[in-house]
Amino acid sequence: MKYTLLLLSLLFLVGFQNDKPAKAQPDALHPEVRTKIDSATGLFFSGDLKTALVVFEKIRNDYEKKLPPNDSLLGELYQWIGNVYYNREDADYYAAFEWYRRAIDVREKPGSGNPAELVRAYRAAALACNQLMSFSWAKTYLEKAVVTIKDKKIENPLYLANVENGLGEYYLLTGDPESAADHYENALLLYKKCPPGDPQVVRNLPVCLQNLGIACDRLGRSEKAIEYYRE
Repeated sequence: MKYTLLLLSLLFLVGFQNDKPAKAQPDALHPEVRTKIDSATGLFFSGDLKTALVVFEKIRNDYEKKLPPNDSLLGELYQWIGNVYYNREDADYYAAFEWYRRAIDVREKPGSGNPAELVRAYRAAALACNQLMSFSWAKTYLEKAVVTIKDKKIENPLYLANVENGLGEYYLLTGDPESAADHYENALLLYKKCPPGDPQVVRNLPVCLQNLGIACDRLGRSEKAIEYYRE
């Protein structure tokens, strides 16, 4: 069963002919990079993943060396490239994982910005590992996500809900429906605390309910399974 990951201008010195251009500061680059990433993500969500990848790669070629290694936009860019490889028709989960790993490397560095984005990167890497049947790695990334949520006091229940959903998937795939059901139930409670119209809730809650039903089925709790399937 396939589980989908259901995301300036330069300043120049004016003077003598042999004067060198002043190096652009990272903050000055952010508006331009932000605009270009947003344009590429628009292509991604429209379903044109091939063109999106071309645009993301061009952004990387243009700005990768100009941004500091802990820049949040660099981590975001790597993760989007991973998303393209994960979600395209001829999915390349290994390539997706490699880009998620690079996003994690950026987001784990001090000063890289919002720790919630690190949680998102851990979960994406775990999903790719599940597809590659590297289950122990998937569990490691999900456990790191839980630690980050607790240590950084991330209060939005959506992040822990998604991680619990991922842990449920891990245990379901590794043949432990009891533990899977526990994590899916935790995820279900957390999703119910989130705004119902949130795109991630809309996308991930049905997966959680379906897989919780599968776990209950495997545990012989057929009535409970039917209840979750109907939800």
